[in-house]
Amino acid sequence: DNNKINTNKDSGSSNNNNNKEEEEGRKAQKAAADVASALEELAKERAALQTSIVKLSERFYELVPAKRQYVSTMQNMDTVNEAMDDLNKLAQQNVTGKMIIAAHACLDRTNPFDYILRAAEASLTPLDAGSDTFRTLAAYGTPRDGRTEVVGVFEVARKGEPT
Repeated sequence: DNNKINTNKDSGSSNNNNNKEEEEGRKAQKAAADVASALEELAKERAALQTSIVKLSERFYELVPAKRQYVSTMQNMDTVNEAMDDLNKLAQQNVTGKMIIAAHACLDRTNPFDYILRAAEASLTPLDAGSDTFRTLAAYGTPRDGRTEVVGVFEVARKGEPT
């Protein structure tokens, strides 16, 4: 009978171990299911974001001419920053073009160069021919054959910009 009692005790201990293992297995399965569910949600969010990126990229290229023959979706900040730089250049070219057209329209009243300087809120100041800046720029601007001479160098200042 002692053997039976001992066997039953061992059997009970074995059942407890099996129950613990089953419980741990169920917990692990639930944790894995939760992770899989979270990954599935992230995949859905990623797909939605990718769709938004494609639509916004398409809309951007509808509105802004591309400088390349092949365009792709804007997948990172470098691409977005490059596109923003392109937009800034386009805006500057637009303003420049308008200044030139306006200067041409005023030919009978104003020198076009003077008109553009005023429109750009810029001024030119001639540098003294004896200054270090003049000599340095003249050295860079004079070809080695000596057939060209720099006769004037101007400092450009624009309202609101440091000098």
